[in-house]
Amino acid sequence: MNTFAKTLSTAALAAGIFFTGATAATADKWVKIRNQTSVILYSFRASPSSSNSWGPDRLVSKQVPSGYTTTINLNDAGKGCVFDFRAEFKDGDVLERRGVDVCGGEIITYTD
Repeated sequence: MNTFAKTLSTAALAAGIFFTGATAATADKWVKIRNQTSVILYSFRASPSSSNSWGPDRLVSKQVPSGYTTTINLNDAGKGCVFDFRAEFKDGDVLERRGVDVCGGEIITYTD
């Protein structure tokens, strides 16, 4: 392979890596939850805003104590970037947030 062909192949490979990385980054959907309340967060549900029902509990069997943070991956939660959230706390409070864009990540802080 001549020098020009090697340079062209290297450039094409680099461009492919660059564009693949950009596509992966735009598909990265997550939400970081900060519990700044005085109560344990025990359930967090997420669903695409276009859905008529809540998704499964994303904390599964985990809990988020007061002062703690957790990150939830939403890449498997359906197409699109806009989600609705339902947080349930041990004292019975339920807080909902609707229309949150999570592509590239989002941070939600719950406070008293």
